[in-house]
Amino acid sequence: MKASFFICLGMIVVLGGILRFWRLSEYPVALSADEVSIGYSSFSVLKTAHDEYGSFLPLAFRSAGDYKPPVLGYLMVPSIAIFGLNEFGVRFPIALAGSVAIIFVGLLTYELFGNKLISLVTTLSVAISPWHIKFSRGSFEAVLASLFLIAGVWTFLLGLRYRGKLFWLSGILMALAMWTYHAERLMVPLFATALFVIFHKEIGKLKRAVLVMAIATGVVLAPLVYLLTTQGGTARFSSVFIGRDVAIQSELHKTEKNQNAIQTLLDNNALTLFNFWSKRYLNYWDLGFIFFNGMGLTGPGEPDVGLFHLVEIVPFLIGLAVLLLGRSGLDRRRKRLVVVWLLLGPLAASLANNDQHPLRSLTAIPAPQILVGIGVFWLWGWFRTKTKLARRVFVAVSAGLMVSALLYYLDLYYNHAPIRFSEFDGYGLKQAAIYAIQNHNLFKEVVFDPTFGTLGPFTESLPHLYILFYSQYDPWRYQRDLRRIEYGGSSNFANFNFRPIYWPKDRYLKDRLFIGSPWSLPKNDLLGFGQILQTIPFKNGASGFVIVRTSE
Repeated sequence: MKASFFICLGMIVVLGGILRFWRLSEYPVALSADEVSIGYSSFSVLKTAHDEYGSFLPLAFRSAGDYKPPVLGYLMVPSIAIFGLNEFGVRFPIALAGSVAIIFVGLLTYELFGNKLISLVTTLSVAISPWHIKFSRGSFEAVLASLFLIAGVWTFLLGLRYRGKLFWLSGILMALAMWTYHAERLMVPLFATALFVIFHKEIGKLKRAVLVMAIATGVVLAPLVYLLTTQGGTARFSSVFIGRDVAIQSELHKTEKNQNAIQTLLDNNALTLFNFWSKRYLNYWDLGFIFFNGMGLTGPGEPDVGLFHLVEIVPFLIGLAVLLLGRSGLDRRRKRLVVVWLLLGPLAASLANNDQHPLRSLTAIPAPQILVGIGVFWLWGWFRTKTKLARRVFVAVSAGLMVSALLYYLDLYYNHAPIRFSEFDGYGLKQAAIYAIQNHNLFKEVVFDPTFGTLGPFTESLPHLYILFYSQYDPWRYQRDLRRIEYGGSSNFANFNFRPIYWPKDRYLKDRLFIGSPWSLPKNDLLGFGQILQTIPFKNGASGFVIVRTSE
């Protein structure tokens, strides 16, 4: 490869890194409950070698009603040790993983097709992808798992070229992907099987390397196999499986005792689930989702942005046609690899209980972006037969449209979405937690209502995690606190109590600090019973949290 390729690749990686790290501590505007949960768990491991529940170096990090894969939690330990228990320390590992993934996308696509233009365009598509940028700026294990998968496929292809020398590393990377995110536990075995089928001739000559790969993979996966027999390994699957979706629950039923074989065949839960799943799977190929509204950064009926920039739709469709129908001169087996990746990418997401879930479908990256690369390669080949002016106009217009699309996305992400959705992103919980931390010793008890929202108790969070996180509460002390009585996932500790506020009764409690929503602490009912110390609005100006004290 020429130096110019690496220079261009390096510039794209720098751009992608800037898009993932710029004002990372401030945007998203609040840490999610998952972020403070995994952050405090990692902090607890750093300080005590146990999570906050007292488990020694757990294979799965327990969360509220769920268990998180462990890889991100352990990678977050050195990050927190260096940067502290704060927004940047928690988000740094995934922002770094998202940036590094760009490098491997470039190397993978060049190894696939040996074409610098396809490789650079594909890499650029990932680097500026609304899909990949958004999730690289939060603590989402899917981004890290995607990195391991991409790197695993690249080392596998290198292994084919170097007589299996890197197969063992490919196996370890793919196994790490399975350790990192639930979707990869389905994706990786199926995709690895497809790789062996597609390249069976080469692999058949490398039996020793395959054996070493199998041993290395088995060693890494053995603890995961054990974990999948425990509650920590199965809780997530059982809670998000498509059969638990409210949209299908009413259609599932017990098989009638008296129905005949034909009725059983045509009217049963398995067929109902299959029909429901097939629609969900096909929805991931909806062009509206991919190019117009998949990211959900605006309200209904407002101009939005898809997983890709709209300007990429033409090369995407051309690339798809070339991949499936055209004679592009690209290696047939490697094109099959891309097709398999495209087909398997949304599979795990389609089996879960949410429709068109961008995060769970990250397993597809970079296969859809490769279509954009192939499409631009085809378009450039067509324009090369035209005049120099036509080629220059093509490059200038394409660059202008891409820059405009990127600026439009950044405007939505930084300026509009935070205002519209701050209530649902947990904005205000940090400010309320910090106030409670600074003043809790002045009161007999602090009561923090987990439910909030402008319209009523339709949103619920885990405020105890925010108290633990922003106070950097001693993990040893928390693990041994006898007051850890849970309500809806929140644990009481010290003089903090997490429960719904019922003001007609709670107003008679003396010397308390209450933190809740305006509807749980109505201003008209406070007179004579409570004093408002502070109000915390959402980004759109609506009242978010009210902090009230009762008399001594």
